[in-house]
Amino acid sequence: MPPLDQDSHSLEIFQILFEQSYGKLFRIAYAITGDRNQSKDVIQQAFLKAYSKIDQLKDKTKYVTWITSITVHEAHNIIRANKIRKVIPFSEVSHRRGHSFENEFLLKDEVTRVLNQLSQNDLEILTLRYFSELSLEEISQILNISKGTAKTRLHRARTNFREIFLRDNPEEVLGG
Repeated sequence: MPPLDQDSHSLEIFQILFEQSYGKLFRIAYAITGDRNQSKDVIQQAFLKAYSKIDQLKDKTKYVTWITSITVHEAHNIIRANKIRKVIPFSEVSHRRGHSFENEFLLKDEVTRVLNQLSQNDLEILTLRYFSELSLEEISQILNISKGTAKTRLHRARTNFREIFLRDNPEEVLGG
């Protein structure tokens, strides 16, 4: 990533940064909004906000965490504005031994249904951890919470997910 400094407000540098982080940010926005067009709007708003407030970024090496945080906040703003909450279905479900394609498809639908029943906080932390594969440290920075709080929220979200899943699918066993 090119270095950012106070004199680097050039569109060329932002274009490079945009291209480097677009895919990751789009996946995060899409996991929160569940809509491709809204996700594109989120990314656009996030980069506009980042461009206009680049002077406020104290540690330029934290750019990726900073733009990810802005993206998460912009996605939540769109959700609030539309008063809807959708979840992206998993693009792929890990294949478990002994399960047919039909069972995997049904499991994918069930996971999506369970995610739709979670609170926004649970959905957010699970999305950042499992869809975006971020570390607890990165999640704590993005959400502006302590690492311990992130760990606690992740544990609660997994517990809530498991309880809803098992309530509706008592024959399934989830690992812990």
